[in-house]
Amino acid sequence: MNPVLRTLLWVGAGLTLLSTVAMAALLWWLVGGAQGHFDLRFGGEPVPWPDWSAWQGWLNSLDWHGLLGSAAALLAAAMLLLAVPALFVLALLIGALFSAMGVAGVLLAVALLAALALSPLWLGLLLLWWLLRRDRTARRTVSP
Repeated sequence: MNPVLRTLLWVGAGLTLLSTVAMAALLWWLVGGAQGHFDLRFGGEPVPWPDWSAWQGWLNSLDWHGLLGSAAALLAAAMLLLAVPALFVLALLIGALFSAMGVAGVLLAVALLAALALSPLWLGLLLLWWLLRRDRTARRTVSP
């Protein structure tokens, strides 16, 4: 594999992992801080965090059913717009692969049958080639 491509893949994987961990930590911190259940201690002493108690009223005032329904609708739309065409293309590629494998199998069977049917001719040609090759090799070794 190309070293530049390999490096880019490792950098991309590292950035993906780092951003995933950062977003999970941020969400945990925000939700835990907003609910008052977040307690992080370093060396036995609590780490001071900003006061998120004002968010308690805002979080309780949200219409969670509507918000979750909208999020589910957006996720479904994203799946329909992204996953369905990708699966359709994948199904076409798999169909093309199996079609090519079928054609290759038929061609291989025809080639094997042709080789079997023409084996007497091949045997004669190979014998003639071997005899001519043997004579040429013998003449080379005899001459000084």
